[in-house]
Amino acid sequence: MKLLFSFGFLVFVFYFTLVNPVFAAFTSRYPPEFNNTYVRATFTEDDYDWAPWYIFDPIKSLTDSWILGNSWYMNAWYHGNHVPPVRINVDLGANYIIKRMYYENGFDTVEYAASSLSGLKSIIIQGSNDGEAFANLDATIDTNWTDIARSDLIEHSQIRAPDPHYLPLPANSGSYRFYSIKVLSNFDNGTRYALRRIELQTEESDDSPTPTPTPTPMQTPVFKPGDANGDTHVDGVDYVIWLNHYSQMVSGGPTVGDFNTDGTVDGVDYVVWLNNYGM
Repeated sequence: MKLLFSFGFLVFVFYFTLVNPVFAAFTSRYPPEFNNTYVRATFTEDDYDWAPWYIFDPIKSLTDSWILGNSWYMNAWYHGNHVPPVRINVDLGANYIIKRMYYENGFDTVEYAASSLSGLKSIIIQGSNDGEAFANLDATIDTNWTDIARSDLIEHSQIRAPDPHYLPLPANSGSYRFYSIKVLSNFDNGTRYALRRIELQTEESDDSPTPTPTPTPMQTPVFKPGDANGDTHVDGVDYVIWLNHYSQMVSGGPTVGDFNTDGTVDGVDYVVWLNNYGM
């Protein structure tokens, strides 16, 4: 039985290291605050609760109606039928080398005919360290912006359900404080444009500075590595706790499977558990 159990874990490790593209360790970087000081868009309906800073806020729901307080939404009809390009600019508060973008594309609710056509299609990701570039929301002006990548996003597949996608940016070596998502088109070239979530991510190996370099006090360890339930044994019970919280952002540390206490339960935590299994 133990041999079969161990074989199952080996298969699990093989899948997450060789097959699953999200196994690599990435850290999401957020603006210091979620408001129009740090996140701005060329056009925004924030008066109607469709503000652009919602898409950077990880606590916003991905399953509730996105149109109300959960996503950025722009209707060109409200703005004289203005069509892209438009910008969504974010100030991360410090310089980072962004290596990946996680996103959840727009998807209209049933009252809007359950359409994913308002989701963003073609975009250009740009970086800058110029505050004036960040403040200028005219997407036809690229002064002091550096192109990082141009890509077509993936259309959202199911109403009121998470549909995570990841855009790798391995070629980016520039460390920027300001980033811009320059929107070129949506999926039907219509008047509505929407996006539910963006997280700009760095690799854990990056030496990018943090927004708050003040050292944090040392924490006295309570649990042994990989021991989620605090029974001093690293076993299958701890694995189940890790699995039940996998891919979630948490604040409970080892008690919810976040063994390296970085706020995300992921493959790194699984490796911690595996290395201590049976101890």
